[in-house]
Amino acid sequence: MKNICIVGLGISGLSILDYFADKNAKIIAFDSNENIDKSKFEKYDKFENIDINIGKNPTGEEDVDIIYVSPGISLYTDYLVKFKNRNVPITGEVELAYEILKDAKYIGITGTNGKTTTTSMLGEIYKSYESNTYVAGNIGISLLNFTKTAKENSIFITELSSFQLESIIDFKPHIAVILNITPDHIERHKTMQEYKNAKFNITKNQTSEDFLVLNKDDSEIDLDLSKVKAQVVYFSQKEKIQNGVYYDSCQRAIINNLYGKNELVIKREDIHLLGNHNIENTLASVTVALLDGIPTELIKKSIAEFKSVKHRMQEIRTLNGVKYINDSKGTNVMSTVKALEAINSDIILIAGGYDKHIEFDELIKHFDNKVKKLVLFGTTKYQILDTAIKYGFKDIIVLENLSQAVKICNILAKEGDYVLLSPACASWDMYKSYEHRGDDFISLVNELKE
Repeated sequence: MKNICIVGLGISGLSILDYFADKNAKIIAFDSNENIDKSKFEKYDKFENIDINIGKNPTGEEDVDIIYVSPGISLYTDYLVKFKNRNVPITGEVELAYEILKDAKYIGITGTNGKTTTTSMLGEIYKSYESNTYVAGNIGISLLNFTKTAKENSIFITELSSFQLESIIDFKPHIAVILNITPDHIERHKTMQEYKNAKFNITKNQTSEDFLVLNKDDSEIDLDLSKVKAQVVYFSQKEKIQNGVYYDSCQRAIINNLYGKNELVIKREDIHLLGNHNIENTLASVTVALLDGIPTELIKKSIAEFKSVKHRMQEIRTLNGVKYINDSKGTNVMSTVKALEAINSDIILIAGGYDKHIEFDELIKHFDNKVKKLVLFGTTKYQILDTAIKYGFKDIIVLENLSQAVKICNILAKEGDYVLLSPACASWDMYKSYEHRGDDFISLVNELKE
């Protein structure tokens, strides 16, 4: 009988617990949150092999064969360091799903920004071509959820965070994508290089039969290609790639130049997403789909029908000529910068949230006379305030919560303005997730009276 320890009982932790519940395994599970909804654990009462500990963490001394850790828990945590020093394997739900379905095809997408949009777009492209396609991972759907129904030849379009990638052991995507890298989660990874290394893990198990798709325009994607075994393929908005996919600004179209084909795939007017950053996401999606042999016409049709994902530049309503945009997925500086670049009108920006130990200078530098008012809330509100004042921007309001922010924006906004929630921060100081924050914003905006 295998002795298993599960740390963190969120989406991934519960999926692992569900998988092992009726297996020949002894399970000890922990969640440090004393206020977690305990009713969701009642179904495990009938299993004598499961010991659930709420409001506690392991000590690191438990007699276990393997640790499955939630992506939200740092591998630098004291008890995990103790397990590691005892040579107890530490991994996560992605690795377990791969172990169960190794014969499936995995497409892995990582990067600081654009992962969810690219994963969702690729999901729609692949589903138009292969019905046994599943979209999962950091997008909010556990890979393990599909292991009971998926066939051996299934395709998993998998969004992968740095948190998930730092704990993989054998996981190997057939096609891996690194969209971009900007500073993020430094409070977790300690240094920018460690953050990069976690992202670069996506290719560590690839072979010469696999593909690594990289953004040619991003100098931060500086992994040592001499150590990469996969075939490297680039996409670019800035230059014509000899054997890759690029955006031609003269034709305003995405061009497939793989294997010298020089084929127009889709024109900009047929991509119904705001901002140049979504050209980047579309380029990555097109590159992956072409490498996997999906016909160009299917790719074009799927992209033309694709709309923005919830919480990413999502238009909520227009009230008295003011557009309200939910970009709660903007959880770091460059994500918010890209949101600002996508709007060509005056903006009232709502920002602030959980402190990830990042700087906000680049955010203020990219206001470009478009941001007319900055409305701040959350743990980082005074840090952003100080940074804005340093650069001479003083049209700032500091508030306690999102409800106050929406009300003041409704008063201040004029016809033609955009009220943009794009916090440049994670949500964990006040909300359980960016989805929770975005849903709150949607409700608050829809409650406004005309």
